[in-house]
Amino acid sequence: MNVETENFQAFELYSLGLDTFRTYLGNKKQEILKDALNKFGQSFELDPQFFLPRYYQAVVKDLLGEYIEASTVLESLEDVAPADFKDLVRYSWAISLYHYYDVEKIDKSIETFESVNSKNSYVNLLARAGKIQSIAVRMMLSYRDKTKSAKAKEDKTKIIEEGQAILKKLPKLRRFSFKRGKNDLKAHEIEIKWITYNAMGLAFMYVSDTVRYPDKTIKGKNIPEEYSEELQKAMDYFEEADNINPDHWAILSNKGSLNLRKAVLEFYYENELWEETLNNTIDDFKKVLMVRPDYDFAYYEMGKLHRMTKRYTKAIDYFNKAIEAQKNGNLNVPKSSIEKQITYCLREYPNFF
Repeated sequence: MNVETENFQAFELYSLGLDTFRTYLGNKKQEILKDALNKFGQSFELDPQFFLPRYYQAVVKDLLGEYIEASTVLESLEDVAPADFKDLVRYSWAISLYHYYDVEKIDKSIETFESVNSKNSYVNLLARAGKIQSIAVRMMLSYRDKTKSAKAKEDKTKIIEEGQAILKKLPKLRRFSFKRGKNDLKAHEIEIKWITYNAMGLAFMYVSDTVRYPDKTIKGKNIPEEYSEELQKAMDYFEEADNINPDHWAILSNKGSLNLRKAVLEFYYENELWEETLNNTIDDFKKVLMVRPDYDFAYYEMGKLHRMTKRYTKAIDYFNKAIEAQKNGNLNVPKSSIEKQITYCLREYPNFF
């Protein structure tokens, strides 16, 4: 495939698509993203050897939640991409694999991030940030109980240390880039920073999951300090990510998931703040659904919130919306998990512990 095209119309549509895509990065509206996807698709149809619209087509599909198709296309592009873009393709492919939330795919994602060895130092740093984000998700998928607590803490330490190293590296790259006259510095830095802070937040959030089933004999007492500190550190990192890249659906979703954990713990320990935290959680996921209205995970979390507060009919409604959102074939939550939650609602079983 070629970086350039002799088809003027194909180039014009690609350029319009890229401008539209950049507009999306500023306001996060999915309608704009779909418009960009349409322009990239038209460009590629006019010249099937034009690499750039095909690459961005896959990137946009991943952002729209169509990660299965995105990963298939990106994998196919790895061998045919122009030499200067091969590492960028590997990076984007690894990102799409991350979105499967499957241990095998996550391991492949980490392996692919590790294979990135670009002449562009920013692409290498993006891959390092993406890798620690994948490791954090693997914590969530693999370490679900106290027996895995030590391993989870070990991974958390690695993620935090690598995250701090990535952030420390950025100013050095910035000086080098100014000398070389790079004009995409800001976009690269935003991407690296928010992914890094997000990964660090996930590490603290998921390490707390290894102790999320507390001793029932201590109900009614204060939430253990270990829980509170880890959740607060996670939120601090998510806030940093949100400040850098406001209203990104993934960051909003992570903040909502963290507040859900906090609300459940406060509810369990009879902390009077649980209702306030619950309302914050609902607000978080409403924001997610405004940005990404077909996100099954957001509906799933909203359903769990309503089940906890014994609003079973409303909870079932959200769980059914989660199943409806999965009709495109992209599952962020196993359907069996959603059906299990519906069964709990029908039995009027609100507990999480």
